[in-house]
Amino acid sequence: MPKFFINKKLIRDNIYEINGEDALHIKNSLRKKIGDRITLSDGCGYDYDCIIKNITECIILYIQNAYISKNEVKKEIILCQALPKGDKLDFIIQKAVELGVSMVVPFISNRCVSRPKKETLLKKNNRYNKIALEAAKQSLRSKIPIVHEIVSFEKCLNMVDEKDKGIIFYEEEGKKISLLEKELLKAERIFLFIGSEGGFEKQEIERAIGKNFSICTLGNRILRCETASITAISVLMNIIGEI
Repeated sequence: MPKFFINKKLIRDNIYEINGEDALHIKNSLRKKIGDRITLSDGCGYDYDCIIKNITECIILYIQNAYISKNEVKKEIILCQALPKGDKLDFIIQKAVELGVSMVVPFISNRCVSRPKKETLLKKNNRYNKIALEAAKQSLRSKIPIVHEIVSFEKCLNMVDEKDKGIIFYEEEGKKISLLEKELLKAERIFLFIGSEGGFEKQEIERAIGKNFSICTLGNRILRCETASITAISVLMNIIGEI
């Protein structure tokens, strides 16, 4: 069933009105008719079963039922991704959202080749969040993950507090993430740190260890950064029972 994100505050007496591009999509692409069903989401974890009551330039929906979505991961998973070259981050954000992350935090590490100028950061962040929104719609998420502004590696490390679990993936050493199952299940939030094309420098790994991060490996093969992100999230989701 199609799902559309809405502003919960605009619901009046169980009636919601959809306008603009979403209304055109419902009429012209999905070819929905009066009496057909649509699911709405408030972007905060609640879904609404609706029936189409009228179709003009806008779509009038009657909300029949509201409930907590079952499509969201029970834990907050934050992907911290060192900024890769080109448009690789677009792909990483899309797939990370589909897999269930709560947030993506791009950061600049020592080996990042891509270092956008300040004036381009806002435009990039707007595009990244639009990608996250579209991926959330496609995968029937009920929350819209945020793509944080690009930060320094140090600032990204400082986002992790004592109730969280921080994991940094390093190609030269580390344990299997499956060995951390008890810690992962206990943590309130889980942060996954993935390097750029050149990986992490030893001093960055040591800085993470100093903040009680676990150093993990994704196997004996060297993965591209976009492959590493998807692999790490998928393995984690399996460990915590989400796949």
